[in-house]
Amino acid sequence: MKTTLPSAFALPDSVANQPQALFTWQHQIETHGSRFGPPIAAPSLHEWGPLVVPAGTMFMLGDNRDNSIDSRYYGPVPRANLIGRPMFVYYSYDPDRDLDYFRAVTAIRWRRLGTWIH
Repeated sequence: MKTTLPSAFALPDSVANQPQALFTWQHQIETHGSRFGPPIAAPSLHEWGPLVVPAGTMFMLGDNRDNSIDSRYYGPVPRANLIGRPMFVYYSYDPDRDLDYFRAVTAIRWRRLGTWIH
C-alpha cells in the first residue's frame, strides 16, 4: 500500500498543517467507542483522527508521513485487498517500559526479534 511521492512533492509544514478537504472522508467513519472523541473538524496531513477502524479493514500508514499516500488519504483498506503474510518479527519493544523517548532502544524485546510467525 505504500506509495511515496518524489521528494520534489514533499510538503512544507506550513502546507501540511493546513486543513484539506481531501481528508474530510474521516467524518464518514463511525467513532463510537473512541476514548479520544470525535474526529477533528478540519483535518490536515499532520492533524487528523481520531478514528475507530471498522472491522474487516486495516489502516495503512507509510513510514515517511509527509511523503506517503496512505490510509490518511484513502481511508481504511478492506482486509480482502491485502496480499501477503508476515514471516517473522523484525522489531519489537515494550511500550510500557522506560521513558517515552528511549523505549525504542531501552525496552527492546530481544526474545521476539526474528521469531517466525506461523
